[in-house]
Amino acid sequence: MAHFAALRQFLRWTENPVADRPIVWTLPSGEPSHRRWLTRDQLNQLYRSSSGAARILVGLEALNGMRRVEALRLRFKDMLMDENCLLVNGKGGQGGKWRNIPMHRSVRQDLIQWGRGHHPDDRVIPLSKSGADLLLARAVRTAGLPDG
Repeated sequence: MAHFAALRQFLRWTENPVADRPIVWTLPSGEPSHRRWLTRDQLNQLYRSSSGAARILVGLEALNGMRRVEALRLRFKDMLMDENCLLVNGKGGQGGKWRNIPMHRSVRQDLIQWGRGHHPDDRVIPLSKSGADLLLARAVRTAGLPDG
């Protein structure tokens, strides 16, 4: 907000007519059109009622703070169980910067069970972005949470 005020003051000083157009300086209000956030209770409900790949995805995104693309790129060899962390390839066209992030204890337990019998090069969640969206939408309905 301070940046807007400074910019508007500068524009007035330069006698730019944009400074006096209210529509330019009005911030959007109301509900966000595309993103809905879960409360802590809703997240707990979603995580507890999920199973399989949906539970892993919810855990990676919500409890570990991973982006969707990072969770979908994760391979079993990127689970560094001895170090209790995940080797994550960041966002970007061909992948971004690699970084280690600590593993949430619940996600760690789920990943140990989920990883049994898989090849290290296999993806943890072998889905596309749209497949992951459908999986999470189904998990939300199963948890009894409102759509969106």
